[in-house]
Amino acid sequence: MSIKALDWAMDAPVNDPLAKLVLIVVANHHNDARGVAWPSVGHICHITGASERTVRAKLKKLEDDGFLRRNHRSGRSTEYTPAYLAPLHQMHPTPARDAPITIKEPLNKKQQKTKVCDWTPSDEDLAYAADKGLNGGEVLQAIRMWDQQNGNKAAYVDIQAFWRNWCMRDAKNKPKRVTGHSRPFNSQSNEWTPPQRRMVSLEQWQEMGDGLRTYYKQNRPDVIAELKKVGADV
Repeated sequence: MSIKALDWAMDAPVNDPLAKLVLIVVANHHNDARGVAWPSVGHICHITGASERTVRAKLKKLEDDGFLRRNHRSGRSTEYTPAYLAPLHQMHPTPARDAPITIKEPLNKKQQKTKVCDWTPSDEDLAYAADKGLNGGEVLQAIRMWDQQNGNKAAYVDIQAFWRNWCMRDAKNKPKRVTGHSRPFNSQSNEWTPPQRRMVSLEQWQEMGDGLRTYYKQNRPDVIAELKKVGADV
């Protein structure tokens, strides 16, 4: 993992959310010693949850927009070179000839970064970690220790995206427990169904802050539907 490449990918002005996620995955596998990353398309599909066709299309878009350079190798994974050495404001596509000419400040001067050591996750951030099966406090402690080891220098324009990326990686590496059997696990059956996602009781909903309620309204329609059944004010 390259902190420099990942930091660049977090700030990159990619206007396609899935393409940006693909870029972050590539940057997360960047090797500073070799100057390239070489995650397989299958691995990128596994991390993003997108199809192979979609991932290949997003990689081509990133290359066309100047965020990545690809080196196809026969029988081996493609090498990707992030273009993080160029100023981000120079990576936008060239405007059409009839487009009005405007003078803009570089992107890095317009956006303020937040240092990790000065940041505290919101209720929404903690809920995102909980949905991934993680303890938000433990995740924050791990981030604080990592940042301290690097001199408390880490800072991001979109620190919430950094938090979610960290949670996604931790959830992926977390040992999985076999739960939620469709029937007893014995010598006659090996059937298994995924465990249900965490639900919210009426009492828990009434005690929630506005930020956490907003998170569930935007991301957990199943929770909202169940709360409406018991007369919750949603």
